[in-house]
Amino acid sequence: MKPAEYIKGILHITTEEDRNRLYKVLLPIFMVQVGGTGISMFISLVMGRSMGPTNYGIYAYCFSVVMGVVNFMVYGLNLLSLRETSGLLAVDKRGEWKGFMNWSTATLFTLSFGGAIATVFIIYFFPVLPDVAYRYPMLVMCSAIPLYSFLLLLSSVLRGMHKVLLSQVSEKIIRPVTMLVLLALLYCFERHITLYPALIFNSSACAAALAFVVIKYRSGASAMLKDIRAEYEKKRWMKEVSGLFLFGVLVSIDSQMDVYMLGYLKPPAEVGVYKIASNVALITSFVLTISNIVLAPSFAHLHTLKENKELQRLVTQTIRWVMLLTAPVAIGVMIFSQQILSLWGPGFERGQYALIILCAAHLINSAFGSVGNLALMSKFEKYNGMVLVISIVINIALNFALTPRWGMNGTAFASGFSIVVWNVALFFIIKRKTGLRAWVFRPGRH
Repeated sequence: MKPAEYIKGILHITTEEDRNRLYKVLLPIFMVQVGGTGISMFISLVMGRSMGPTNYGIYAYCFSVVMGVVNFMVYGLNLLSLRETSGLLAVDKRGEWKGFMNWSTATLFTLSFGGAIATVFIIYFFPVLPDVAYRYPMLVMCSAIPLYSFLLLLSSVLRGMHKVLLSQVSEKIIRPVTMLVLLALLYCFERHITLYPALIFNSSACAAALAFVVIKYRSGASAMLKDIRAEYEKKRWMKEVSGLFLFGVLVSIDSQMDVYMLGYLKPPAEVGVYKIASNVALITSFVLTISNIVLAPSFAHLHTLKENKELQRLVTQTIRWVMLLTAPVAIGVMIFSQQILSLWGPGFERGQYALIILCAAHLINSAFGSVGNLALMSKFEKYNGMVLVISIVINIALNFALTPRWGMNGTAFASGFSIVVWNVALFFIIKRKTGLRAWVFRPGRH
């Protein structure tokens, strides 16, 4: 049997729909993700070698804080836009979708610009940051808050319109390529990369990605919404977005908690080394990231149509894809962890054990597939939020207990353990509420 046929048999690629999804959606997005991840890793390598652990740590910490503010200001609108776009277009409610887009963009405009101004005010007048070295770089980074907010919203809308590849091109290709070009120009003139230009280039690259998304959204929506009268359900949207807001904030806190805690308890150089280790570890999750991006609209669509059997088949198939492609990468990164980190220059190899711990956690995370997305698209976000609260509390407690003594290795263990707790708890909740099983060794029957 040919290898391709063998893989198709394992993954149950049996129908024309499966083959179309493989060749027209999954493989192109896979290539975009691989290319984007490669460019982003190269950028971090260049910046790390030129800036050193301390300045790169300041850059990474400021970016993490800004993204936390962005997720707070977006108020769950990006999550609701994905669900509403996919669900409303599935039943051809274009008038309601037009009203939703008008309402969501106007709301986000107020929130994002107001949030940027409020963040600048708080940072400038109050000592809220753990180190004075973060203060002025954070003020520069605040310019990116509205840009990233709208990029999140419109990328989610494109995903809901099943233009998943276009949404990924903006984030994975346009933004990092723009950043790379700007850094290359700076290096040609200065022969090194400094902190403040890097911060400004980050905002510029985000602006380029946002411009691309706006153009693609308008070209896709203009034909569908021509001569369509907008319909509004503001009460329903406000009710649903309020629940999603809490979930979005919790996801943001959970995803950045390790950097927040390490920056609070240790100097910037420790943050810089850890952030590189964390970025490398994320390579092992990019297959799962692809599946989440591609299949979230399908989850929402199938849940809306109550096609649970097809939904279970999709969940099972996704987990098999993820683990087949993730395990070799994760094992390879763990084996060669020290050699990989040494590429960033002297001092970064200290993150070896943190990298191994994080890779193991991401491998376990992949074994549960898109369990979080499945809960969200099935409108069980309140359970997702409850589990996230528990995960965050565990993360914070373990960080205070372990990070002062073990440094970044303690932070990595706290983060990894909280990831495992989140997956296991959510698996049992989803199984009980929907009957769906998202676990690599016990796929659902179909």
